[in-house]
Amino acid sequence: MSSSAPRYGIINFDMMKTWFGRAPEQDGPFWSLNLMKYRDVADCGDATARPSGVQL
Repeated sequence: MSSSAPRYGIINFDMMKTWFGRAPEQDGPFWSLNLMKYRDVADCGDATARPSGVQL
């Protein structure tokens, strides 16, 4: 992963406003797809090697 890549996802505030602003009669369950890519080894940003969650 390049050093210019974002460390975390970008929040879509406009979409969140629609979720929280819905009238109860329009509210209900929805499908969501997680397309995040996870690292094999944790990157804490301080150049310290950390174990992955599998190793803990």
